[in-house]
Amino acid sequence: MNSMPETIKISDQINAEVFIQKTLDNRFIVAIPEINWSAQFNQIDNNQIQFDHLQSSLNFQLFDGNTDELANKIIKMIKAYQT
Repeated sequence: MNSMPETIKISDQINAEVFIQKTLDNRFIVAIPEINWSAQFNQIDNNQIQFDHLQSSLNFQLFDGNTDELANKIIKMIKAYQT
């Protein structure tokens, strides 16, 4: 399943497109090209595991914004694709 990109505010000064893809084996791939970042995780992971993975990945990428806020926005977007 491919998704249309959704534009969100990722920091005080940056709006960026977020791309989410759900694979046939129930993984999610999330990408934000504006900051050269992507991550993948399993759909079966609970929200806290997904959040921790996203936050760690964003911190590793040296994302300059609020990683808690951005990870929560991404989790909210992913919930729309979970069935």
